[in-house]
Amino acid sequence: MCENVCSDFCCAPNCSNRRNRQRNIQFYRIPKDKAVRQESWLQRIRRKCFEPTESTRLCSQHFLGGKRSMDPASASYLPSVFDHSCNKCVLKTRITRTSRNEGSQVDHVPKVKQKSSWVSLLNAL
Repeated sequence: MCENVCSDFCCAPNCSNRRNRQRNIQFYRIPKDKAVRQESWLQRIRRKCFEPTESTRLCSQHFLGGKRSMDPASASYLPSVFDHSCNKCVLKTRITRTSRNEGSQVDHVPKVKQKSSWVSLLNAL
């Protein structure tokens, strides 16, 4: 039983929380009610082509106050704390010589090599 429970991880974009790493974080199942699931949770999670399964979890760090409330009037009833920045996606993109050449439509301007600092020190003497 601990095998499935201990390996829970958060399905939110840019979140790497796992149950076996942080013991003070709780994990919540995505609701089965289709209206609540689609309208509230999945729209807020904002992952393309994402279909949660029975084992899909969202960690408590995505709720105000760090814990989900079961009261619909509470601000922490629905997940609302997410990092949807695209900067992390861009940083993870690997730039290769080929992709760099394909992406550049501007004429190539060669870089001028700067003199080493020790050469400029010798010239200063």
